Amino acid sequence: MRYVRRVLQPGETIVYATKLHWLIYIHTILLLIACIILAGAAIATSDSQNISLAFGIAAVICALLALSAGLRAFIRRATTELAVTVVRGTGGSLEPIRNIGDPLTFRTYITASPAT
Repeated sequence: MRYVRRVLQPGETIVYATKLHWLIYIHTILLLIACIILAGAAIATSDSQNISLAFGIAAVICALLALSAGLRAFIRRATTELAVTVVRGTGGSLEPIRNIGDPLTFRTYITASPAT
């Protein structure tokens, strides 16, 4: 919450803070599972060199995609700060906040916290 703390107005405090849910890593996890399956298939078909090579190349491609997806998710999670300070006013536009860790508690602090 380094950025949020820096931009607080005088008298404003953080009531609740959270971060993105770990499920943003789901693409990485699925790609790693596919990589492991393909690597296993490459080993299992080692008697046929061409098929084994194809499975091996596919496993490397999946590993590179998993690395890319994991790095993207890590950067997104590390740089996203979600905090409830003061909620004022009525109406306004719908602003969805996706992939929040513990969204029900976050909602409770938005809807039930007294404005200061």
